[in-house]
Amino acid sequence: MQSIFRSFLIFLTLLLPLSAYAQNRVVVVPPSGDDIEPLSNIVTVAKRNGDFSNPLAAMASITDASASNPYLIVIAPGVYNLGGQLVMKEFVNIAGSGKEVTALTGNVSTTSQETAALVIAANNASIQDVKIVNNGTGGLFSTTIFSDGSNIELSNVELDANNSIATAIVGNNGCSYQLNDVEIYMPRRSLSSEVGISLEGCTINMQGGSINISRDGGTNTNSVTGVVLDQPVDAAISNVDMNIIGGNKAIHQVIGFDIVGDQFSFNEFPSIRLSDLRLNIVSGGSTFGFQVRNGNGSALTIDSTHMQIRARAGGIGYSSGNMNTTISNSTIIVDGQGGDVVGISRFANSLNAGDNFSVLSTNVQLLAQDSIGIENQGLESNRPMIVRDSRIKASTSIDAQDIASTNRTYVSDSIISGDVVGQPLCDFVFTTIGERLDNNCGVPQPQ
Repeated sequence: MQSIFRSFLIFLTLLLPLSAYAQNRVVVVPPSGDDIEPLSNIVTVAKRNGDFSNPLAAMASITDASASNPYLIVIAPGVYNLGGQLVMKEFVNIAGSGKEVTALTGNVSTTSQETAALVIAANNASIQDVKIVNNGTGGLFSTTIFSDGSNIELSNVELDANNSIATAIVGNNGCSYQLNDVEIYMPRRSLSSEVGISLEGCTINMQGGSINISRDGGTNTNSVTGVVLDQPVDAAISNVDMNIIGGNKAIHQVIGFDIVGDQFSFNEFPSIRLSDLRLNIVSGGSTFGFQVRNGNGSALTIDSTHMQIRARAGGIGYSSGNMNTTISNSTIIVDGQGGDVVGISRFANSLNAGDNFSVLSTNVQLLAQDSIGIENQGLESNRPMIVRDSRIKASTSIDAQDIASTNRTYVSDSIISGDVVGQPLCDFVFTTIGERLDNNCGVPQPQ
């Protein structure tokens, strides 16, 4: 889809001598005059001298778009109050003049996430170089973009939503999103719930961008969540910054990534690949960097990720249920005062015939006085938990509540600081002061 954009925009730039530059973006000014034929399949929106002054009218004017006859709506700099929902059409793409100078705003709110969207995306359609804000009031839900279609691409876009329950991107029913350098900004408000991205049964490929959510307290108990992946078909997210500031009360829960599967389906989704992420989460309530529920044999990899959590009512860096998990080349730092303070917690039940769990080349650092670095609470049907080439610092570095020999915790080539609970199997493991531990991670007594 990006190639279509590039072809049109390069074509325009070569043909038209009149061009302006705004915030390092090329803004094409259409030629005027009776002797100049308009370019086909390109519709312009501008405050003055465009084909239309509102993107809704521009979209309504297109009636014959197809795979062999795509359209491009070019929007000049300015703030455009849509006055209603922008319902996109298949093979109709939107290009602004840069998210710093082109903004689409509106006020849409209803009683469901799906119908409360300011923009309804379509199959095989793209949006780039705009800012979109749903200033929802009344109703209950407000969403910036919703889709249940495929091949939706957003590039260099900034999104915001505002209401009691606000979400920037919503999708379901097999939707597929390609997100390139998408920035979500949901500034400080007292809302019931805020979510950056919420997808159910969808595919997502997100490369670059950021998710920034903050709230200023309030008495509601709902949570703030960066990304919800509910029974995903496939997911790859990389090079993304996530900054979440939750409320200052213990009732305000924050979750960075909430990954949910179907507890009755085994090996439900192919794989979830998360890499090069930077999470910074501050909250007065309980906090999870990654919360995985009912994974049932699915594969999750977290690589080259830096996570820092500061939570007054307990914080867990990674909490897993029945998911084949590999955490590698990452850093997990958790600072909490009350409740559970855990770096990595693996809790699996007998619904899963056997999940793998590996922690490789990862630094786990817990700053609370009462904390657990790595916790293994699988059942006998689960496979071993492997910790290798890692560094673990907590009051209890390893809590290996092994129930059967099939679910042992193996630690090798690592440095740990803190107590050890249970009987993990250790090989070439040292304390921070250089003492080599025995096969159960106990410090050998001097002879």
